[in-house]
Amino acid sequence: MQGLHKNRIRTTKYTLLNFLPRNLFEQFHRAANLYFLLLVFLNWVPVVEAFQKEITMIPLVVVLTIIAIKDGLEDYRKHKLDKVINHIRTRVYCRKERKYVECYWKDVQVGNFIKLQCDEIIPADMVLLHSSDPDGICHIETSSLDGESNLKQRQVAKGCAIYQQSP
Repeated sequence: MQGLHKNRIRTTKYTLLNFLPRNLFEQFHRAANLYFLLLVFLNWVPVVEAFQKEITMIPLVVVLTIIAIKDGLEDYRKHKLDKVINHIRTRVYCRKERKYVECYWKDVQVGNFIKLQCDEIIPADMVLLHSSDPDGICHIETSSLDGESNLKQRQVAKGCAIYQQSP
């Protein structure tokens, strides 16, 4: 199971290769940046030229650079958090060994059975098949998804509740 990494979390927008073109593309989708770019182009037309050509470019270049730095730092923080989450260990049922074995979340595949403990981070969509609660209920916090820190109640999936009686 090690080394598959097909399910690793990636919330970043950029890579080192696509940062500059993609960031510029996104920045020029803002009306204000397009307006200032139009002013720069108009200033290069001799009849319309109001200032020195190079001087009109300075404000636009400064704004684009500051936004690019901010976006780059934000994306780097996301990359570091993704790496932490991908390397959190969890317990996955291994059919060959007939027991739960530890692996990284990035190696978890669709269809795996996961054994969770209290207060464990779950970076995936899951279906609850069993709970230690006699009524088949568990409580989860979804603050990373919806910003709400109150606990939400979830119940064992229909059809799986019959297995709740066994320890």
